[in-house]
Formats: sequence, C-alpha cells, structure tokens
Amino acid sequence: MKKEGGNQMSRRIKAEIFGTVVGLIATLLMVSIISMIFVKMGIVPNTPVQKPPCAVAALCIGAFIGGYVTARIAKSMGLTLGAICGFALFVVILAIGSAVGGEIGIVTLMRFLLTVTAGAFGGVIGVNKRKRRK
Repeated sequence: MKKEGGNQMSRRIKAEIFGTVVGLIATLLMVSIISMIFVKMGIVPNTPVQKPPCAVAALCIGAFIGGYVTARIAKSMGLTLGAICGFALFVVILAIGSAVGGEIGIVTLMRFLLTVTAGAFGGVIGVNKRKRRK
C-alpha cells in the first residue's frame, strides 16, 4: 500500500517538473512571437509601461499550458498542481529577472497572482479534459 502512495507522489513530482519546463518553453515561445510581431510592425516599445502587459500575458499563457500539462500527466489534483506549477514558473522567471537587474515591486505581487491563477486554471482544465473515444 505504501508503494502505491510513493508511486503517486513520484508521478506528481515528475509531472510538476515536466509541466514547469513545458511552461517555460511556452513562455519563451510566446515572448519570441510577440517580439517578432513588434519588430515586423515596426513598433518597438521604448517605455517600461508598454512592455509588461505583453510579458505578463506571455507568462500567464505559459503558466496555463504548464498547469494543463502537469494535470494531464498527474491525472489528479489539477487545481493544486497547476497552482504549484504557476508558482514554480514565476519563481524561475523572477530569479532570471533579478539576476539580470530586474526590479521587484508591488506590481510583482500582481504578476505572481496572475501566474498562479493561470496555472491553477490550466490544471483544472487539464484534469477535467476527457479522453477521446475511438
């Protein structure tokens, strides 16, 4: 009986790690796509006010995808695992941003809440997604 519980925990940890990596990749792809669109349109935001909404949107999409993947792999606890995935994704992005000289302020709390919420929502959708019948 213990082995089954440990196996489930191992599956959840692997799901979290894989989901967070997928979320990071999705965020990177979204930022790249948004950057290419800005360059193609000739709109390069110069002020800090114009940059964060796109970056936050990319981060939320990445957290949603990461939470979705995590819940699909774990097959349970979608809300919790999705929120943890969003949290982990936020921590990684925050660490990278702080390492390159980013500032941490009150807006960071809003970004944190949005990221965790998006991850949790992705987890709920992922765990409730039904398999196709053949």
